[in-house]
Amino acid sequence: MKLDRRHILLVNVLLIAIGVIFLLWAIIAVQTNGKIFLEAIGIGLIAAGGVNFIDKFFSEKEKEDDIKLVSPQRSDADPLIYMTKYRAKKVDIFGVSVTEVFNEFLNDQGEDIVDRVFSHRLRLRMVFVHPDADFLNQRAGEDHISAEELRNRQLNSIKLAIRFYKKLLDEYNLRVKKKGKMSKMGSLEILLIKACPYVSIYRVDNKIYWGLYASHKSGTESPLFLSEKREETGMFDFIKEHYYTHVNNKERFDDLHLIKMTLRDREPYLNRNLVDHLLGKDNVDAFLSQL
Repeated sequence: MKLDRRHILLVNVLLIAIGVIFLLWAIIAVQTNGKIFLEAIGIGLIAAGGVNFIDKFFSEKEKEDDIKLVSPQRSDADPLIYMTKYRAKKVDIFGVSVTEVFNEFLNDQGEDIVDRVFSHRLRLRMVFVHPDADFLNQRAGEDHISAEELRNRQLNSIKLAIRFYKKLLDEYNLRVKKKGKMSKMGSLEILLIKACPYVSIYRVDNKIYWGLYASHKSGTESPLFLSEKREETGMFDFIKEHYYTHVNNKERFDDLHLIKMTLRDREPYLNRNLVDHLLGKDNVDAFLSQL
């Protein structure tokens, strides 16, 4: 039976109390040998209990849960959680679809996220599933929608990403014209994956909000969990490595970078080969001309 911290502290308090009883017994003892014996036991118990209590109380902190349940359903989570990306230095958004995030960025009149990238060194990465990924056929059934509907949603995310690229490009050119080189510029990557993501991830600095893609429920109906970075390896590092494996697998995913802006003296890059393949070159030309 493994005792937790509270039980160990209680046991040591009990040892001290028993030690005090032996000392009191020694005081009223008549025989000298018995008095010495009782005092030795009492002092030993008090010393052992006291040292262990101090060590456990001051040197060991109560361990917090490595996984916290934030909300039984992601759709019911506090919206303020998703506002933390506007104060963070590192933001990773990873999942089957990120359509809502694109819409949020594009409808942001204050252009807060764009300003965070250009003026506050925000490192933003967004990853979502390729419209032609085989995995989408399975996920569509789990989300209770048709495969065609889910593919169209992914294609719409591509269009939203192009609009976001144009917004970034316009802002980049405007700032370069006014200020020249931007010393405080961060970086941005948006890429596609063809593999199953298994989890949705919203990482803001040292916190990762995550949820499983379960086979019996849609993503929004599934629980949202939180894991925070600690000194020792934990769930935060485990999930981060899962995500980074997709992001850093250059051999498989280099051609799936949709948008990239990682160098301060380079404008945002749009992977025209990729978007032309997905949407058609003429459609992309027409779409860009309207922006």
